[in-house]
Amino acid sequence: MKKIFVMSLVALVIVFCSTVFPAEAKYPESAVSFIVAYSPGGGTDISARNLKPYVDKYLGGTLAIVNKPGGNGEIGFSTIARAKPDGYTVGMINIPVFFINIYTRKTSYVYEDFEMIAPAGGSEHCIGVNANSEIKTLDDLISMAKENPGVLTIGSSGQFSDDYLAALLFMKEVGISLNHVPFKGAGPARTAVLGNHVKLIAFNVDEAIPFVQSGQIRLLGIMAEKRHEQLPEVPTFKEQGYGVISSSSRAIVAPKGLDPEILTTLREAFKKALTDEDYLKTVKNMGQTFEYIDPDAYAKELAEESEVIRQLLERAD
Repeated sequence: MKKIFVMSLVALVIVFCSTVFPAEAKYPESAVSFIVAYSPGGGTDISARNLKPYVDKYLGGTLAIVNKPGGNGEIGFSTIARAKPDGYTVGMINIPVFFINIYTRKTSYVYEDFEMIAPAGGSEHCIGVNANSEIKTLDDLISMAKENPGVLTIGSSGQFSDDYLAALLFMKEVGISLNHVPFKGAGPARTAVLGNHVKLIAFNVDEAIPFVQSGQIRLLGIMAEKRHEQLPEVPTFKEQGYGVISSSSRAIVAPKGLDPEILTTLREAFKKALTDEDYLKTVKNMGQTFEYIDPDAYAKELAEESEVIRQLLERAD
């Protein structure tokens, strides 16, 4: 009888302790919002959706993609910065547009508002036209633009977006003026050029590849040192005599102030996802470039790159 009483008492203590002092929950308990600062269908959105299943696999939870377009990415970037630093909101920032916003106006975020989780690859810039366009080459474009200053329309993912800055640098290089039409992401800009609502589009090579390969868009050139292996028929700007080199990159961030253990968990999960062999094949097929870099070292690189971007903007004024 005494033995039964003791066992019952032990059981009661265990139940009491588990109620009053519950075991610490394992992160993540629920879906993690992944903020994309652009519309569905653009390069950033596609990159996020391609990455999602690999992060789900290694994080042991679910990423929920949330599109927050507008303000040249600022709405999405600010959503990340203002989120509660509990590990349930992360997202992508886009370089150089993240810094372009800061240097061209007062923004609702600053670089110091974020924790760096991982680099996420990038892509070179290019200029394209509808495949049926009478503009066949960069020289055609330049001739038409000089004959009709400010008339030819060029779409991009936003006012002072990375795409627009690349196009602006080209305009300065060759002395032409184009009529810029900003959109809320590369997806809508691409739709506009396919529908002949704008004559030209400035965007990233990874966003262009499927539409070039399907014969819907013709690229006039790529702003890179060498031709792209998936588009070997497309010449660079440089080999056509125009020395414009331009590219963009993306990074995974979270709001500042994460618990160190949660930050480590996120960094480890994203590193495994980003270096997964199957994911790397996907990145290559998309036409992106990627090299994993230690997050803290990458954060320092971006801080240095921000100064280069500032100087480029001064040249573009």
